[in-house]
Amino acid sequence: MNKPLAFNQEHLQLLAQILVEKRADVIDRHDPEELGDTNQSLGTRAYECTRTSIIKFSKTFEWLNTITQNGRFTFSIDGIPIRFWRGDYQKIPQKKLIRSRELEHQMKLFPENEKISQDFHWYLVIETDFVTKQANKVFLVQYDDHGNILSCNEITLKNNVTLMTDTNETLSQGIELESATSRIKIKSKPKTEESNE
Repeated sequence: MNKPLAFNQEHLQLLAQILVEKRADVIDRHDPEELGDTNQSLGTRAYECTRTSIIKFSKTFEWLNTITQNGRFTFSIDGIPIRFWRGDYQKIPQKKLIRSRELEHQMKLFPENEKISQDFHWYLVIETDFVTKQANKVFLVQYDDHGNILSCNEITLKNNVTLMTDTNETLSQGIELESATSRIKIKSKPKTEESNE
């Protein structure tokens, strides 16, 4: 009998936290002026540090395993193959939907899981801020072989805090400012320039 596809929320949160924190660590060390770091070096380093962390954690947690450590890095959560990448989850590149040879081989060993491998792909997708490059959201997304989204869920990050204020607190009052248009002064050209035209 096939095991139902169900992810444990705590497991997903831990992995999302790894993705976010590793990216933050790399950004803290990113130094374009002294070291000549670029956006490409930032992305490569964030990917490698995250991959290494997942491999390390897979030795600690029974529910987390690595399937392919190099190349198309693939790991599994509770036996379900999954990958990660950074970008807009609605625009996954087709090249990301290619499976690793190790995953294909593993699925052939367990025919009951072959359907999982052939029909869709699971990804943890990191959405980053355009300016700071920090990860601000992580999604668990299920794609079919053509990149169509079958399901998408945002993973709640532990450190994300909603800003709240006391509703009884009096807000500061606005002030009147002089219109910018009334402060613009029109410069007239010196007479010597006008005569040369």
